[in-house]
Amino acid sequence: MFNCCGMTELAGCLTTTSIFDRNFNTIGGVLPCARMQLRDLPHLKFYTDSNPPIGEVYLKGNSCFKGYFKNPKLTAETIDSDGWLKVGDVGILRKNGSIEIVDRVQEMKKLQNGQFISPSKLEGHFITAPMVNQLCIIIDSRYMFLTAVIHLHSEKLQQFADVNGFKQPLKELLKIKDVEIGVLKQLERIAKDHGLSEIEQIKRVVFAPEPFSFANGCLTNTNKMIRSAIGAKYAEGLKEAYTSDLVLPYKVFD
Repeated sequence: MFNCCGMTELAGCLTTTSIFDRNFNTIGGVLPCARMQLRDLPHLKFYTDSNPPIGEVYLKGNSCFKGYFKNPKLTAETIDSDGWLKVGDVGILRKNGSIEIVDRVQEMKKLQNGQFISPSKLEGHFITAPMVNQLCIIIDSRYMFLTAVIHLHSEKLQQFADVNGFKQPLKELLKIKDVEIGVLKQLERIAKDHGLSEIEQIKRVVFAPEPFSFANGCLTNTNKMIRSAIGAKYAEGLKEAYTSDLVLPYKVFD
């Protein structure tokens, strides 16, 4: 199995892992048809002179496109005067020349303490929780902890209710604190398994009664989450979660 990376503007694949590379956290090295560079992102405190180097990924080569059709403004925003294409990803350059993608630059969010968090990277871990069907991390820079809007697996939720003696309908179960604590236990266990730091752990959750979908404005037509739309849709629940007493330094288990 190989990890590859490409985009329409690059005429397909421009990086790939080698047959000898067993690190599946990277997208491999750049193919001979292109060159890559990292550029500093001072507002995120990512610098290319750090160890390892980290910054925004730029690519250049014969396979890079020349511009968007009849859209010079967008072309100028994407390709600089020297012909380097702005990929829009934060990348880490590893010692073997491979690239590890952290997240999209625009997806990096800042907590109250000034530290930036990659929500989509964390979501990749937390989505494996048994009770979680869909999960969207919401970061508010006024606070020091993470919240998440979660749609639960109905079957797993019913199993949880049966084991714990809850007789309420599924939608009513979402209002029970024991359900929230049960989900938080699963999320904290995953955080410990992956060695996540304290600020990378989800401290409060808001349950979505319906799945994220294109129809309710939470997903794009390619099934990508629209974080801002989800945050707006569940703004009232999130406000309550941030101001509730079940927050940092609350622990769901020792």
